[in-house]
Amino acid sequence: MKKIVFWVCVLALNACGGGGGEQPDVAPVTSPTYTVSITSEDGGSVDTSGGEYQNGTILEMAATPDDGFMFTQWSDGNRENPRALTVNADVSLSARFLSALHLNLRFHAMQDDAWIHGSGNAMPSWISEADIVETLMPEINDIWQQAGIHWHIETIIQESIETYDGYQDDIRYIVDSQRDSEGKSDPERLPRLYNLMQPDNRSSEEELDDNLFHIYVFPFIGNTSQGNAMSSFGWHSVVGSWSNKHNDGGIPEKTLLIEAQQNFVRGSLARTIAHELGHVLSLGHDCEQCLMHAEGYDINDTHIQSAREEGARRSYQDPMSIDILSLGDSYTIGESVCDTCRFPEQLKSSLGAEYSEQSEVTLEVIAKTGWTTTNLKNAIASEDPSDDFDLVTLLIGVNNQYQGKPFSVYEAEFVELVTSAISFVGGDKSKLIIVSIPDYAYTPFGQSGNRQKISAEIDMYNSFAEDYANENNLSYVYITDITREGLEDPSLVASDGLHPSELAYRRFVERLMPIALEKSSR
Repeated sequence: MKKIVFWVCVLALNACGGGGGEQPDVAPVTSPTYTVSITSEDGGSVDTSGGEYQNGTILEMAATPDDGFMFTQWSDGNRENPRALTVNADVSLSARFLSALHLNLRFHAMQDDAWIHGSGNAMPSWISEADIVETLMPEINDIWQQAGIHWHIETIIQESIETYDGYQDDIRYIVDSQRDSEGKSDPERLPRLYNLMQPDNRSSEEELDDNLFHIYVFPFIGNTSQGNAMSSFGWHSVVGSWSNKHNDGGIPEKTLLIEAQQNFVRGSLARTIAHELGHVLSLGHDCEQCLMHAEGYDINDTHIQSAREEGARRSYQDPMSIDILSLGDSYTIGESVCDTCRFPEQLKSSLGAEYSEQSEVTLEVIAKTGWTTTNLKNAIASEDPSDDFDLVTLLIGVNNQYQGKPFSVYEAEFVELVTSAISFVGGDKSKLIIVSIPDYAYTPFGQSGNRQKISAEIDMYNSFAEDYANENNLSYVYITDITREGLEDPSLVASDGLHPSELAYRRFVERLMPIALEKSSR
């Protein structure tokens, strides 16, 4: 029996490695690594390009705008700058910038004795200058940052309620006003609110369309809403510091200055002001989960463009001169269309319509039918344009292709032409717009040639120009697809059966205008 026990113990010891033998190798646990790519769009730079990082790494990154630009957001919608990114997956981010629009905002902090709402709750004045400067404005500008718009306080007026016969009745009406059965506010409130504003502090007729925006912060607004952009009263917009809109008509409450954007429940006063300013900048309620809807803080791309166009129009009412230079060939000179139908002339007219009547937009064209890059180079050397243009367009290359010139000639001379064009705007490359080459294969004239070959070569020329533009942070506008509708829509082809028509050029300008407006207004 003892012998059996002995052998069991020996076996057990051997099985457990009790004799002090070597331990087996154990593979180390490694943290996964991820690839992070950080880039910047036109108008600024970033301080890191990214790289390979272990899971959990906190990557610090910052975007720096160029002069005249604003950082708007990262490509994932985040607006923090600088930003700490926790790496836990492959990610590609780009910093976005827009040319900065600076708009002036005048605050009217309306003062009055506390009024008693029908509920018995007092509604006193409470907005201070410090509230506006330190709390409201940073939040408003954070919201509008994504559109490249920065609001400046023009002045803050502690304004007493205008008193007149019956003014107390008007206030009582405003305070106790109700929404109708469809949820619409009472429009009768607005003229009564307007009457309570001090006439001397309203904008003059000349100011109403200039770079000056008004917000009146009333200690009451009533049961109907928290704000109104008063288009019928010169956009002297009103917001209320007290409202019961958000508690179904209960006791009015002092709405917080700001509330967490990530947990949207109701509009803060800052958001309400930002929303009403959106209306003054031409925006409607046609979006979901956004600043201009019932809830949200985002501004979509369509609204950003519309708001910027109106903001730019309002920002530059002083008389100014915009001088345009257009370089090219028959597509620039407008072969077979009227003198005012070519795209440079239409661009000139469209820009003129955006500015005050006192502003002057001039156009100089160096272009001729049949010109190659070599011809344009020689013409520029001969005419020697000045270096103080505000905007220059370059559309060249189709005759290099049509005449069968070596592509290497275009590659070299296109770069030389770009360099010359930039010199004509004082070295500011942001004021150059390169336009893609139309495709004449989609015209009656083009039917007589090898359409596939023509289109393939046009694509080759355009790809080179676009790649060069991207590599050098130059603006490039693609219009070739418009001309490729020419066979399906003959109205896009001029009477000669070869060149773009007035309508086609109009569509060119629709794509050029947003960029041209930003560049010419800097």
